[in-house]
Amino acid sequence: MTNDTTTYRAVQAVAPGQLELTTKPLREPPPGYVRIRIQACGVCHSDAGTVAGMFPISWPRVPGHEVIGRIDVLGEGVQGWTTDQRVGGGFLAGSCGYCSACRAQGGRAAT
Repeated sequence: MTNDTTTYRAVQAVAPGQLELTTKPLREPPPGYVRIRIQACGVCHSDAGTVAGMFPISWPRVPGHEVIGRIDVLGEGVQGWTTDQRVGGGFLAGSCGYCSACRAQGGRAAT
């Protein structure tokens, strides 16, 4: 995070094998979503393949989709979560962990 509350820093792939440090704008979460202030992020084989240019994607791309952090903003209508709550998101963004479908299916329904 930068010192202001409107941007964050990230490393992004701008072309196959080419990484750069950048500053990006923080976005408010849409209804039903939360924004997480990332404290740790894993980079897996699919991220490495993305950076290497093995997948047809649009550039730039910020690798890393397995995260741990704290909720810093709740989107409209979010229930069952609070700001500053420690959370993690895995491959495919995990699940809400709150709705009856997620609870019945061990947290694998809503994504």
